[in-house]
Amino acid sequence: MKKYEYIDSLRGLAILGVIFVHTSQSISDLHPFVKNICNYGKHGVQLFFFVSAYTLCLSKEGRENEDKANIKYFIRRFFRIAPLYYFGILLYGVIYYMRGHDIIPSFNVNVENSWTSIFRHLTFTQSLSPGPIFQAVPGGWSIGTEMMFYLIFPFLFSKISSLSKKWIIISLPIAAAISAFVFFRALPHLFPPVSKHDFNFYYCTLLNQLPVFLMGICFYTIFKNKVYDTKQGLLFFMAFMFLSLIMLTVKYFDLSDISLFPFFTSVTFAFLFFAFKSIEQLNFKFLQLIGRVSFSIYLFHFIFAWGISTYINQALVGKLSSVFVLTLCLAVTTLGTLLMAIVTKQFIEDKGIAMGSKLIKKLSKIKE
Repeated sequence: MKKYEYIDSLRGLAILGVIFVHTSQSISDLHPFVKNICNYGKHGVQLFFFVSAYTLCLSKEGRENEDKANIKYFIRRFFRIAPLYYFGILLYGVIYYMRGHDIIPSFNVNVENSWTSIFRHLTFTQSLSPGPIFQAVPGGWSIGTEMMFYLIFPFLFSKISSLSKKWIIISLPIAAAISAFVFFRALPHLFPPVSKHDFNFYYCTLLNQLPVFLMGICFYTIFKNKVYDTKQGLLFFMAFMFLSLIMLTVKYFDLSDISLFPFFTSVTFAFLFFAFKSIEQLNFKFLQLIGRVSFSIYLFHFIFAWGISTYINQALVGKLSSVFVLTLCLAVTTLGTLLMAIVTKQFIEDKGIAMGSKLIKKLSKIKE
């Protein structure tokens, strides 16, 4: 297995999970068990966060002696995300306009634009207040949360990587999860009654997702030089499946989606990471392909998952089983978005990365 192919595979698995949950939302009369399995896919976002933190550690350590390292780091992060994301704002703005003028009245892509919303998405501050977090770009909350994490990553990495005791490193994501749990449990008592909409916002905040990012950093710090064989990988994969099954069945936490499950999923994904790193057979080519274009797929799969799939469901509901309709819509969403993502990655995402690289080269030529 080539170096870091497992990272592309994990990204591919993450985006497939996100596709599952969003496509299922367009299908009528799904059995609760099937719905529950599809809903687990929303934690693909946490897998993205985990992998992102891990790969940032790889990149940071590989450039530890780089001149003006932090400035160059922020340039890379911005140009990696911003150009394609700004295109997404424009594209969904066009969809919003067309839907509002009855050009595509049934196109169920849930976006609402306002100047305030657009400004906050342009500045990646949408995760700082409840109002615009789900507007302008569907799923844009995770981009805002990740950009907030980018700001504090250099500080976190420098502090955590300097720690020598493993038990202290391991305790960090646990402490962050407990803190988030206590905070969100106490919130209704500290302030007036909180609406469900606000709880959705709290779920998306960096405070709530920080344990996942910390798990990725701590995981890297402790296990970066460890080598595992296939037998151990199978045990890790079995552990992931077992813990995932528990998460699918646990329903008794009132605020599980807010403060507990992000941390629990980061634990399961640690086992999944071990498995994919040590079992070459898990890293098949199609998974790696969609992993390499996963950012583009994440931004634009809503067009197929909420848009095209709605039309397919309306045409076939009552005629075919809901599971068959779901399977068809999953295929259309995955393949349709993949084709779109290959194009947008080549002509927008990669161009943005190249712009960042040119800026860094110019910065390197500037004498201190």
